[in-house]
Amino acid sequence: MKIVYVYPQLAHRAGTERILIDKMNYLAEKEGYDIIMLTYEQANHEIAYPLSPKVRHVDLGVCFYPLYRYNRLTRFFKWKKKDQQLQRLFNAFMTLEHPDIVVSVTYFAEVLSLVVQCPVKFVKVLESHIGLRYILNNDSDNRKNFIHWLVTIQKNTC
Repeated sequence: MKIVYVYPQLAHRAGTERILIDKMNYLAEKEGYDIIMLTYEQANHEIAYPLSPKVRHVDLGVCFYPLYRYNRLTRFFKWKKKDQQLQRLFNAFMTLEHPDIVVSVTYFAEVLSLVVQCPVKFVKVLESHIGLRYILNNDSDNRKNFIHWLVTIQKNTC
């Protein structure tokens, strides 16, 4: 069975990255699954924790974080281009790999839309490492991302 995990990058030494890497290592080493870690913003950054040689890491090289140096209008247009590039690369990768399962490990709208809008058929799993109370807490950006995700899922499943 081929499982692809999708996450922006694994450069931070944080809890989600630790759990994700431990889980992928276990599934590849102990269960013998074909595991692929697909990132798009890893670039030249080191992976935060040891990754099993049995886990294949592929980075699509579409980095959004440099866009924050631009003003909002410029950032918006550059972001749209990068988002389209990311969707093309993601779809091409999925077409080539034909995974059985794709796991999105974040609720960020750009990652969720990649998985939901991909024309390749696979089982889609959303794995959340954050509490719903945090998402809906007083942070409007978190609420917007979560609501956008719900709307995207609803649109694409009807």
